[in-house]
Amino acid sequence: MTLVCVPLVAEMAAARARGADLVEIRLDDLAVFHPRRDLQLLLKNRPLPALVTYRPKWEGGEYEGDDSLRFKVLCLAMELGAEYIDIELKVAGDFVRFISGKRPENFKLIVSSHNYQSTPSRDVLGSLVVRVQAVGADIVKIATTASDIVDVTHMFQVIVHCQLLDTFLGLDSCTIPQQVDPIAKSIGAVNTIIKRPTDGKLVGYNTDYIGAISAIEDGIRGSQGKGASISPLAGKTFVVIGAGGAGGAGKALAYGARENGAKVVIANRTYERARELANLVGGCALTLAELEIFHPEDGMILANTTSIGMQPNIDETPLSKQALGLYAVVFDAVDTPKVIRLLREAEEAGASVVSGMEMSVRQAMGQFESFTGLAAPENLMRDMVTRTSTRTATVLSKI
Repeated sequence: MTLVCVPLVAEMAAARARGADLVEIRLDDLAVFHPRRDLQLLLKNRPLPALVTYRPKWEGGEYEGDDSLRFKVLCLAMELGAEYIDIELKVAGDFVRFISGKRPENFKLIVSSHNYQSTPSRDVLGSLVVRVQAVGADIVKIATTASDIVDVTHMFQVIVHCQLLDTFLGLDSCTIPQQVDPIAKSIGAVNTIIKRPTDGKLVGYNTDYIGAISAIEDGIRGSQGKGASISPLAGKTFVVIGAGGAGGAGKALAYGARENGAKVVIANRTYERARELANLVGGCALTLAELEIFHPEDGMILANTTSIGMQPNIDETPLSKQALGLYAVVFDAVDTPKVIRLLREAEEAGASVVSGMEMSVRQAMGQFESFTGLAAPENLMRDMVTRTSTRTATVLSKI
């Protein structure tokens, strides 16, 4: 029995006791290694599914030998029952050919890429994912070095927007769902797909409106707390500026408000565009000129979903300060700059205001929780959104 391997068996058992779902066996970390004997011991006594890695020096590991020998060892681990093998992208094509015709039915190949200096842009990461998939990976692994919290957003955006269906998280945002949530069907767009645990079906949702609606609801409640389960939007006039196209933010917010019992009004520069969406949601239509004197009741809510007032055109606003005084709550989907003219003047006119940044935070939190089943790290996400927004505003101001 190999003395070096005995503690590893004990460590695997301890990992299972602490709730681990998978153990990684790093062969390149073993000081003394006899492939067949040690692999038989480790894999025979594994208490959990095993991922076997034999990382070379050139990819940050400890193995300094020939790749052909390394391939033979990894192939042996696969034949002895290892559920997962991790191979580096640089040699993945060669390894796939090496194990061709030998792969057990329940085996999964992880193809990995490591960057120990930085985190590339989302576009570069997306291209990297495509390269990894192209060599025949069952699972894509990309490890990068984050020098700033914003780097984390690049990786998260790839998870959210790429064409992968992650078998562990059961999520996607691009493929065709088997079932569509009623609101998403009404909006005409899906941006999140979750694998339903009860039957494994892929269910499509549209989360564009959720962050904004919940933030607006809290703006209405104000200091009163969350109170009753009925939405505070119920029975109130909810004005959406910007009809939007199919699946646009205006359309999503209009449907979200309607689903929560609001009386929806659509305003646009042209009446025809406003009428188009108003007909879909069962609401009224106005031009922006008519909106200046629109006041059927007190306590109205205004939601601007256009880009008016966004960096670098920060002096623009869709509605006069005088008209803003007719609203109890004013929301703007624009998140750069953080406080735009519309919100500044609405607050000066006495309205409660909700920024697009708050919507972004809540959208991210909701999607994170849907994907992972875990509570979202709110403070971390607020910091990420704030930094990203600040960086974007700085770039736009220089254009």
